[in-house]
Amino acid sequence: MKNRRGLGVIISVFFMTFIVLGAIWGHQHPTISSHEKQLTFLKEHEADMTQFIKAQNPKIESVQFDWDSVETGYIGNGTPQGGGKILTIYGTFNGFSDSSWMLGFAMDKGKIVLESMSMFQPLRVGGMIYE
Repeated sequence: MKNRRGLGVIISVFFMTFIVLGAIWGHQHPTISSHEKQLTFLKEHEADMTQFIKAQNPKIESVQFDWDSVETGYIGNGTPQGGGKILTIYGTFNGFSDSSWMLGFAMDKGKIVLESMSMFQPLRVGGMIYE
């Protein structure tokens, strides 16, 4: 009986040590979500996106990004398998609070394809197309 109790204590100590060490390792090495990786990628390419948006209209002087608007989803193309996964981001320009733009990117195996960058809606101010 005493032998079983000793074995139980040893097993309990082993599992408690495993749990504590796992918690410490997890705290020191937190996992980064795919959303955080996407945000990091986009922020690294902010200048490319700004240049792309400015190229849409010569009156665009500044571009503001709404980093909280970044979303992934699926796009349809009329076929059962669909058109694939996309990432979108919204923002404003020239400091106009009622302006808007929307960029979209294709995704391949969870990674953003920068070369696929396109405007998903025209530049707008107050809901009207900005000319």
